Amino acid sequence: MKDQKQKEQLGVEGINPCGENPNGESPKKQSDDASLVRHPVKSTGHHLIADDSYFDSFPPGYRFKPHDGELVVYYLRRKILNQPLPPNQIKVVELYRFNPNTLTERYKSLGEMECYFFTPRDRKYRNGLRPNRAAADGYWKATGADKPVKHNGSLVGFKKALVFYKGKAVLYSLILLKDTAVK
Repeated sequence: MKDQKQKEQLGVEGINPCGENPNGESPKKQSDDASLVRHPVKSTGHHLIADDSYFDSFPPGYRFKPHDGELVVYYLRRKILNQPLPPNQIKVVELYRFNPNTLTERYKSLGEMECYFFTPRDRKYRNGLRPNRAAADGYWKATGADKPVKHNGSLVGFKKALVFYKGKAVLYSLILLKDTAVK
């Protein structure tokens, strides 16, 4: 439980909003609670419903492959602080409302093996700390120990593996350390 106190549990699991421009201009902050989710997806060829123009605006050859530390420092932290984000391919989705098959069908992987999301993170109980990870036809369950995430040698957060029950998809959630100083 000591690690739990060291972590700042955030209520949004993170991404650029649909329609955000490639300059990384950030919308109004949705919540002080946030986290970033990386979801492996199969390339299905399906198109995004609302935000193709933003994601199709990147130049040929552009690859979005940040390391976990970069995701925490340059995207999740800035999203939480309502600061402009660098150009990226992170989508805003209420991730916990969907099973992985629905996510794969609804969002293309932009030619990559993974898709990145910012997502609101609800609490299971009003005054509790436990996140609500119930989906429409299943639930996401945390598995294993949290893994430390470092950036330039400093601990900046933790990575948590989540498994979808009523399926075998794996999801990783990054958590920002409270009062993270970036070098």
